[in-house]
Amino acid sequence: MAMDKKKIDSLLSDAYDIIQKKFPTAVPKEFKGYVDSFGAAVTMGSLLAAIAFIGREKDGVDRTKLPPMIAELVSNAELKPCGKNQTLFEYVKQQPKDPQVRENILNATIAIKLALKLFPVEKEGKEHAETQLETAE
Repeated sequence: MAMDKKKIDSLLSDAYDIIQKKFPTAVPKEFKGYVDSFGAAVTMGSLLAAIAFIGREKDGVDRTKLPPMIAELVSNAELKPCGKNQTLFEYVKQQPKDPQVRENILNATIAIKLALKLFPVEKEGKEHAETQLETAE
């Protein structure tokens, strides 16, 4: 399945707006890594497993903002849209074998990854900031 450059270009403006809503001042440093690992997980393995992994919070690491951003981008672009109150996992679960769904999610993820380059990154991640605070005391 090839990357659709025209589709990704058409998604960039909406991806920019979605990121700006979620992160009005700066994008957390670790968020770019979440997008990278999600894209790799989808490409190398199961779409549902990748969504389940990225859609949970564990050990103080919050990855939960990415799936709703992808779902919103897919819905805005009318690419077999997600239902209004439907999670990305539920959307994929309803049509697990549809290659168009997988392609739409990958295209949306790539558009988010590219649009992230237009935003400032927080100077310090949460873990690093807490370490500095503890050291300063």
